[in-house]
Amino acid sequence: MATMRDIAAEVGVAVSTVSRVLNGSPDARVTDEVRERVFAAAERLGYSPNHYARGLALGRGSHISVCTWSAMTHIAAHRGRAIHEAALATDRPVIAIDAGAIPTGPDGLLRVLTSQLPAACVLVSGSFRPWQMEPVVTALHRHGVHCLVVDSSWPLDPALPCDTVRADRTQGAKAAVWHLIERGHRHIGLVSLLRITGRLAGYDQALAEHDITERYIAPLDPDIPYKDDVALTECARRQTRDLLRENPQITALFCSSDVLALATMGAAADLGLRVPDDIAVVGFDNDTFGGFLPVPLTTIEHPLDEFREATTRLLDARLGGDEGPWRREIADYRLVARASTDGPISPGGGEQ
Repeated sequence: MATMRDIAAEVGVAVSTVSRVLNGSPDARVTDEVRERVFAAAERLGYSPNHYARGLALGRGSHISVCTWSAMTHIAAHRGRAIHEAALATDRPVIAIDAGAIPTGPDGLLRVLTSQLPAACVLVSGSFRPWQMEPVVTALHRHGVHCLVVDSSWPLDPALPCDTVRADRTQGAKAAVWHLIERGHRHIGLVSLLRITGRLAGYDQALAEHDITERYIAPLDPDIPYKDDVALTECARRQTRDLLRENPQITALFCSSDVLALATMGAAADLGLRVPDDIAVVGFDNDTFGGFLPVPLTTIEHPLDEFREATTRLLDARLGGDEGPWRREIADYRLVARASTDGPISPGGGEQ
């Protein structure tokens, strides 16, 4: 296997010069012509970096730690896989950590990460609370570890020493409700855990922007963990039935997840309502099953491709020596329109 010494001999430069070029270290003394020759020789000789040896020299690992919460939902699994692929695209070793298996609170996760001391850490944070994440990011930054927070669903301290990439949940919810309004609906209900504030804000803003004053909300039990799909769907089905009985004028429902949309469709069937003929339904997540339902589900899709691209780009930049200001990048959700919103507007079409 070729080494930096072999490349140095091939190009006719010092080993230290080869090291600076291949590790992306800025050095005005190294010309572009020398850099090109070093990269060409590395490719020609089949050079592969020894990350273990480099980590020993630096006093910390040169790998990337990717921390996710337990992938108990399909979208969490898809998001975690996308970010893992993005980290691997940097050509560095990647260690996956399931934060859900570590005792609650920041201390346990911090102990795991400081024992490894990666070169960079990605926190895929759909379920991380700020009080769990912010102390970890701050402590790792003090150890010289680059941190990237991906898809935080909670507001973070703007001064947090890390890059962030997230999707605007309010924008995603607005896109869902706008779609219903554009199809002529004016009596639109929301089925959601109200602590999922981005969905609630998007629902409210979309209606306000169209001067629609009525709000119909099926409030789910706030004590139900959102990963407990069985309890959530049972509660959603019951609360949606009550909402539709009390408000037969409702012609459409926006649900804060596809799982809740599935429960909502069940509630509509319980009351003799047909989707989409009597009531339209929009979900959120673009879970795998949504496109294969008897009435395929209109939904909001997470920008996983954007997360993947931004993660690789930001990691490459930071590990290549970029010490510029922290990046705060935002990606947009996309509407996936299917048959569940194709029906006419006919309030109370079923048997109440």
